Amino acid sequence: MFGITNFNIIMVNKYGKRFTNEADTYDIFYRALTAHDVVKREYPNVPCYTIFDEATRLESPAGDWFNNTYVFGDEKVWSADNSAEIERGWIKMGDTLAELSTKVGLDPAALEETVKTFNQYCANGEDPEFARFPRTLLPLGSGPYYAIEGWPGVWDTFGSLKIDPKARVLSPSGEPVKRLYAAGTNGLGSIGFYYIGGGCIADAVAFGRLAGRTAAAETSWDAA
Repeated sequence: MFGITNFNIIMVNKYGKRFTNEADTYDIFYRALTAHDVVKREYPNVPCYTIFDEATRLESPAGDWFNNTYVFGDEKVWSADNSAEIERGWIKMGDTLAELSTKVGLDPAALEETVKTFNQYCANGEDPEFARFPRTLLPLGSGPYYAIEGWPGVWDTFGSLKIDPKARVLSPSGEPVKRLYAAGTNGLGSIGFYYIGGGCIADAVAFGRLAGRTAAAETSWDAA
């Protein structure tokens, strides 16, 4: 599943630079969004900015462009041409990229160079920086230009209990915790600390059965 459903956009960090393949899966995108620069001691991609042109603005509601992302609470509030959101200030507008940059606090030269470079990638049919898929390489056209500021949010959990192949919960030292089992998703008894989409159901069912079999094979409390 793509992280975005509209390929006429790019996303840049607070330095006006692209930082990932915007059209990759959403879990990969969010990993890039929250990457930490240990040298500068900052999150360079937070906030990020979705940049698009006039034709894209008129095409469809921006709230529909992001899979599994609820922008400003409920994406259904978005107007068809995004005009209401511009009036609310949710979307910033500039007649030129330089003007838009000033309004959102980006370096105008950096954003202009980023857009120029991306459009050239589109013309060439190849993204050598982030390997965005050729069919998603759609250039930004003429202005006005628009930007939506984005911040990471929480809608799921990763990590937690670690289990072995018998669905037994492991202690921090890696030993099975007596009579404790788990089955679930995204780390809560899952096969790994990764989001696996619809596979979560199969994960929970499979390890639920394993947990049941392992528990049934235990010696009863009375006999222990």
